[in-house]
Amino acid sequence: MVSQDVARFYELGPGASSWNELIDLGTPTGPGDYTVGYPVQLVMDGRDNLFEMAYKPGDPHSNPTPFGTFFGLSLPQSPTLNFATPTGVGTDDKADGTKQVEVKNIGNAPLELSAVTFPADFTGSTGYSDECTSSSSVSVGGECTLRVNFLPENTGPLSENVLLTDNALNVSGAQQSIAVSGTGIADNAAIITTPTAGSKLSGSSVTFTWTGGVGATQYHLLAGTWGPGAANVYDSYGIAPATTSVTIPMPTGGVTLFVRLWQELDGVDQYAVYTYAEAGTLTPAVISSPTSGSTLTATNVTFNWAGSSSPAEYVFRAGTTGQGSKDLYDSGGITATSQTISDPANGITIYVQLWQLINSTWQVSYYTYTESGTPTPAVVTSPSPGSTLTGTSITFNWAGGAGPIAYQFLVGTHGVGSGNLLNTYQTHATSATVTIPSNGERIWVQLNQEINGVWTSTDYTYTADSTP
Repeated sequence: MVSQDVARFYELGPGASSWNELIDLGTPTGPGDYTVGYPVQLVMDGRDNLFEMAYKPGDPHSNPTPFGTFFGLSLPQSPTLNFATPTGVGTDDKADGTKQVEVKNIGNAPLELSAVTFPADFTGSTGYSDECTSSSSVSVGGECTLRVNFLPENTGPLSENVLLTDNALNVSGAQQSIAVSGTGIADNAAIITTPTAGSKLSGSSVTFTWTGGVGATQYHLLAGTWGPGAANVYDSYGIAPATTSVTIPMPTGGVTLFVRLWQELDGVDQYAVYTYAEAGTLTPAVISSPTSGSTLTATNVTFNWAGSSSPAEYVFRAGTTGQGSKDLYDSGGITATSQTISDPANGITIYVQLWQLINSTWQVSYYTYTESGTPTPAVVTSPSPGSTLTGTSITFNWAGGAGPIAYQFLVGTHGVGSGNLLNTYQTHATSATVTIPSNGERIWVQLNQEINGVWTSTDYTYTADSTP
């Protein structure tokens, strides 16, 4: 079988002495089986491979019969590689992947490649032991593999050729071409089209849809109320490029919702931030129990707050030293809506603060309570009040108080409230050491203490040691 346009007939010229002296007789007139008369000797296929005519059985080569039938020459043409997926400029076509062509040496001498040339929009995949390179030497019957990737630099339909330069038919610089094609498109970042950016959401379940993305290999959607990039409401993690929407459950606290759509283009992550208002009305949470202003009835008390989905975070604090104090408890940032604290039964005022983060702004509410129990002032326990002191270095101790949050201890020789020997100023200590003169004179001591924001004082007297 001879295929039209892929074969040519040749004969030796008169008096020819070698196969190099061939006369081109042209192509066949159509596909089919051909018989040709002597002296036609050769036929060449579309790959420039020469075939000798087949003699009838018994014919001597020196005296063939007038007609012979040529070997079949319906050989395949060079392959065409088509990358069907439209691909963004500068982006590797991962959908179609790498396409391969096996280059086989069907000649009778080594095939020496001197160049492998890729066009602008296609690249080779290298690093393989069997790849066709500009220095490949393919033995007779051997083969190498040409791997092609689509990485467009241009847009629109692209039809180009990969060229192999070799020594086919012993012709230095012979070229074989492999047709490659694909479609390049401009990369575009997707944008969220619904809901409309800046709008107020309508319910507790919202579908976010994005369009216009070209060339993205992955999406990632975050939603939160703590600020741009927050994910306390939703985190999609990786989303396949074919997916262009997600439906997420939504709080209805009326606060600002920040939505960030990440997408990977050309191997680079990029994002856009959109803001919305949740459905519902902004409402700060309030402490519902215990009732503000009440007297607590136990030493372990649970505080509860509710009434709002607006806050994104809370901080709960309790103290005894005034508004803003936290000597009893400090929760740090939490999302819980209750906290249990240990409450001393000293009968004094407890100051409570509930901080809450709403629309990226912290706001605070204050509450007061009275501990269970009865306040009791501390008293000096040693040395015994009214006693004569022994020695010159004396340590005074006081205890028994239920409710004092601060003390001031004064020691002097100039009368009640004098502090010429010692003044601790405000302290939380319950003892103090002072140097006393050994002259037998009177020593005045005063213990001041703060209970429920009020300072009270108790006075004591001692006699200094008179021993020389």
